[in-house]
Amino acid sequence: QVLKNFSPRANPRHIVFSSLRGERHELGLRMAAISCASRGFQAHYLGADLPAEDIARFARETGSSIVAISVMAQQQIADAPQQLRALVDALEPGSSVWIGGAAAQRLDKDALPANCIFVRDHLDLDRRLDMLAA
Repeated sequence: QVLKNFSPRANPRHIVFSSLRGERHELGLRMAAISCASRGFQAHYLGADLPAEDIARFARETGSSIVAISVMAQQQIADAPQQLRALVDALEPGSSVWIGGAAAQRLDKDALPANCIFVRDHLDLDRRLDMLAA
């Protein structure tokens, strides 16, 4: 497990990384998790193609207030809002879902819960991590 090689943990904040059911692309998601771990965050990489309820259960069990989701495949756009609503509903109140990936910007933002945040690229991710660490 590459993420376990990053220690000591400078930041106690937990962030869960996964993609929703039907999404199998995971390279960018892995890179984002490694970036977070290298900055001292507790990064939990769950992998691709998981049900929203399983992702949320893991986030609750680890005390993660942020779940990072990758949306890469164009065919996942139609189903993503429903899955993201299920994810948000199953998370602890106050949690946020960071959404990134090639197809993420094509999602209908009005169809998503308010606590879904779009991460445009790795520079945007770095900026958000800097804000969390401050």
